Amino acid sequence: MNACQPGLVCVSLAPESVAGLAETINSIQESADVVELRLDGMRDQRLAQGSLQLARPILATNRRVWEGGQFT
Repeated sequence: MNACQPGLVCVSLAPESVAGLAETINSIQESADVVELRLDGMRDQRLAQGSLQLARPILATNRRVWEGGQFT
């Protein structure tokens, strides 16, 4: 591994609506290398499908309350 290799930027998404997801995707496409998709905040299953529009690797997480998430 090269010691001078640059790090990657991971942007965390916790959208509450499909419209919010589309807006966020448009704003991060150029700056994010990896996207964390927070499943614990999703109320609409269409959000998971909408995330497939991302041209970035996706790290899906489901955080419990004690981790700062909304999953109980």
